[in-house]
Amino acid sequence: MTTVLCQTSDSYAIIADDYPVTNDMLRGFEHPIQCRNAASLDKAWFKNDTISQALVIELYTDYHRLQLIHFNTRQIPNIVFRSLELHSKTANESTYSLLDDKSKPDAVNCFLKVAKRLTQNYFKTKKGFSLGMSSKKAVRLYGTPSVTRETNEGKLFSWDFVGDYMGHANKGDLPANYVVNSFGYHIKVLFKNNKAVVIIMENDAP
Repeated sequence: MTTVLCQTSDSYAIIADDYPVTNDMLRGFEHPIQCRNAASLDKAWFKNDTISQALVIELYTDYHRLQLIHFNTRQIPNIVFRSLELHSKTANESTYSLLDDKSKPDAVNCFLKVAKRLTQNYFKTKKGFSLGMSSKKAVRLYGTPSVTRETNEGKLFSWDFVGDYMGHANKGDLPANYVVNSFGYHIKVLFKNNKAVVIIMENDAP
């Protein structure tokens, strides 16, 4: 069930979900990672070869987790490449530029080769959601999605929660479903044959 912290009239508050990766495990990833001509800025790369899964966490100040992308490494849908911001830098360049989409698949495979290995328990969220689980399970955990749509890669569920740090004068000004201690929280889950194949979580920057 969705975690209910407080309830007034028809409103309820949730706690943003997360993965059990600790801040100590994120140390060192603040620095750019270079792989051939591709660069990964402020991103932590983790994977588990047994279950063929990867978790990429984009970092902000004080280990704030801007974005988390969880996917299967054997078959990576395009939504992963579209959502993942990577850069390029050659030996003669002094600044980074955005990596074009057609170069991202090779870059991701390169970064996965140097990703830090983690045990399987780190690839399930704190609320208990993971790849392979059904849309019914996702709705139980996160509520009714804001949007659902069919794509050429599967059915995409999206949840958008307003944060209670967004300058509302009081709780009564918040929408029906909001996330506490947050500036905003967003989830996208791509389902194929009713099984989650990509999980993307985004936390608005403070």
